[in-house]
Amino acid sequence: HGITGVYLDPCYALSTGRKPQLYGIDEPQQSAFVRAWALEHGEHPRLRVVLSGLEDEHAELEQHGWSVITWRGRERLWLSPLCRHAEFGDERGAA
Repeated sequence: HGITGVYLDPCYALSTGRKPQLYGIDEPQQSAFVRAWALEHGEHPRLRVVLSGLEDEHAELEQHGWSVITWRGRERLWLSPLCRHAEFGDERGAA
């Protein structure tokens, strides 16, 4: 296999201020588990990982070379270090 894109969109953490029971199956702890997986695999040479979240939910990733772009409203997309983000504009660190 060549380069593989992985898009992760876990339940938002309750610490983001989102409403409890927002999801049919609400797993607010899922956000931290998914972020940990993304951090562990984000520099794999064949993976391009994008993680969705709200505002500063995954800001920890930025300390490890991840880029963040504003999607809409409070929603953000974190792109792993090997993602090319020029097509989105160079918004490294914009939140």
